Amino acid sequence: MSNRKGKMLQFFVISFAEKYGLKESLILTELCKQTHTAGSSHVSLSVLECSRIFAYMSEKQIRITLKKLIEIGSISIYEPDQKTFDRTLQYQVQDEIYQTYLQAVTSLQFF
Repeated sequence: MSNRKGKMLQFFVISFAEKYGLKESLILTELCKQTHTAGSSHVSLSVLECSRIFAYMSEKQIRITLKKLIEIGSISIYEPDQKTFDRTLQYQVQDEIYQTYLQAVTSLQFF
């Protein structure tokens, strides 16, 4: 039995995978899910936290994937006005991406 702390069940939005790739889709879907849960336009997400969620991805893969998502404009870094020593980045998902996520989730059916 593995002692990894990844979730037992994960899902991703297929249209994200078709457009951006599988790793990108997994991270985009997680960012959208956390945005929806938090009820905020931005969420804090560290590479370490991502590596716990996606135990099958290395920290390097996660960093590269987040960087790619920023470069293509799917997410942006949100910089609050607070001056704290917390270096955890906060990400904001592009509105079009978030709307696609909401459509996918509302049409989700379990067998």
